[in-house]
Amino acid sequence: MSGARAAPAGPAQRAAALADLAARFPPGRLVAGDPDRLEPYGRDESELGSHPPDAVVLVESAADVQAVFEVAARHRVPVIPVAARSGKSGGVLALEGGIAVSLERMNRVLEICPEDLVARVEPGVITGALQAEVERHGLFYPPDPNSLDLCTIGGNVAENAGGPRALKYGVTREYVLGLTAVLPTGEVLRTGHRSIKGVAGYDLTALLVGSEGTLAVITEVMLKLLPRPRHVATALVAFGSVDDAARAVSRGRAPGVLPRRLE
Repeated sequence: MSGARAAPAGPAQRAAALADLAARFPPGRLVAGDPDRLEPYGRDESELGSHPPDAVVLVESAADVQAVFEVAARHRVPVIPVAARSGKSGGVLALEGGIAVSLERMNRVLEICPEDLVARVEPGVITGALQAEVERHGLFYPPDPNSLDLCTIGGNVAENAGGPRALKYGVTREYVLGLTAVLPTGEVLRTGHRSIKGVAGYDLTALLVGSEGTLAVITEVMLKLLPRPRHVATALVAFGSVDDAARAVSRGRAPGVLPRRLE
């Protein structure tokens, strides 16, 4: 995560960065020097190989992320945000080593408000768990990536994840009202709004959604919710060819018929 490209940090810089991290974080929250524990943080579902970081910090707050950036900036070491590592783009691969910021412990649902139709969550919340929780309040969070039982909201935001319901409801971007994120400078940025309508000013939220962790580390997400559908019906239709199936979808969309989920 950087602006202008700089030369990779050398062994001395990396060793100094690891020493500083060890002074700031207890052993249970810092993984370093153990290839077997580092290896899982160096791959995702992209099948692009394994590229482990030099260290993993299990952060629990925005202040922790700021501390990592302070160390990384001083020693010019790359920072890579990671969560469930279920993506297929290779965004979590530490191609030049560095420090992986794992958000898996930031997994709290901070607020669900039926009156405002919003949820406020930390980035490590599992998408499927959030969906189940909001449905207990009679609400509905539409984005449903195929890995929803594993992937996290923070990863969904970073990748602008979609899923089979995207045809009817849209992708993650349509449901992110605001974000709290830590910039590489250590500054905490709060973007967006709590209300459904908020059209004035620069749309920095949209800039961060889909940026794959290259601009900031997201530490809190404000999500828009919908009322839960009262009735859901499932239909199975067989077609003779892919072309026939595609034409059927087009004919259905023309009069405004949009299925809740299309697979």
